[in-house]
Amino acid sequence: MKKVLLVLFLFWPWKVLAHNFQLQNTNYAICDEEENVYPVHYLTYNNSPVYFLNLNNNYNYALGTYHEYDEWEDDYYINQYLWLEPVINYQTYYDYHMQFLTRLLWEDLYFQKNFYFCGEEDDILERKEREYVQVKNRVNKIFTGIDLFNEDHLQYQGESVTYEDDLLRFYYLVNDGGLDVIMDNDTITVNGDVGDYFLTFEYVDNYRGEEKTFTDGKNKLATVHHPFLDVFDMHITIIEPEKIEEENKNVIEDSQIDFEETKEKEVYININDETENVISFVAKNTFVSFMS
Repeated sequence: MKKVLLVLFLFWPWKVLAHNFQLQNTNYAICDEEENVYPVHYLTYNNSPVYFLNLNNNYNYALGTYHEYDEWEDDYYINQYLWLEPVINYQTYYDYHMQFLTRLLWEDLYFQKNFYFCGEEDDILERKEREYVQVKNRVNKIFTGIDLFNEDHLQYQGESVTYEDDLLRFYYLVNDGGLDVIMDNDTITVNGDVGDYFLTFEYVDNYRGEEKTFTDGKNKLATVHHPFLDVFDMHITIIEPEKIEEENKNVIEDSQIDFEETKEKEVYININDETENVISFVAKNTFVSFMS
């Protein structure tokens, strides 16, 4: 029966449906630990991507029977993931964003289940699983804030420093904190006077479509939404060059002092010389060394 379903998914025609929906079949599917097969179709509303929020082996494709609804318990997941199409599709081998984003959504909505990709050749599935792990790590990193936002940065007064992260393009600068800042895709260049600064960033919002949710009483659909208004800070401290040089000098001097003190207290014993005088001499000097 499952094989028959997959064959039907493959040959499902392009359809223009009521309420400005369009549905196109793909050969993509997601399975769970009970080997249930869930189809992943390419669905749009007024050209905006639409995602199924629920699991179903046989969705209702009479989309004219759906109506708009508001259920606040879904809002977190809709906003958490459904703005991420550019992130999902960034640096991927193929255009898997519909399937990848659907699985991300379902893994949170149905956290007790174990999902995997199915219905394709083994080599394709292996590559897809590897790439999905990379995508998921990238998404989680963007949610929590990239390394540039979670580290403290120190630089010289009057020096232009360029910071780089390949995920920086998914944020935009909302406050430069009074610094001279140039932001270009994956890099940000900073210059300024002595002081303590915070650059403030928010998620890039590329979505210009309609935020809508639909249901037929059982199945649930949602269009892509705008991202959270989370704010991230990048901490930069700018000091005079002399202070940095002095700090480095103090570190070197402290290290040298520690090394010399350790060297003075080292005692070497020749285990082949066991005369009473030598043992007495070593024991005496070892005791004196540690007491001094």
